[in-house]
Amino acid sequence: MASSMLTRVPKVARPMVAAIIRTIFVPRGKRDLVGAQFDEVVTMLARSHPTVADMLDDARED
Repeated sequence: MASSMLTRVPKVARPMVAAIIRTIFVPRGKRDLVGAQFDEVVTMLARSHPTVADMLDDARED
């Protein structure tokens, strides 16, 4: 899924976007913190990469 998202951003931005997405999973085992970080990532990416933010938001329940 993340790899398909990354094809939507310029090559130069892919490492940054991938790093931002990975931060969602840092607070392991703490569902409320993961949810809060997910929201923050979607908000952050919505400014610079709205298509990726939409894809993430659509995949929230996965």
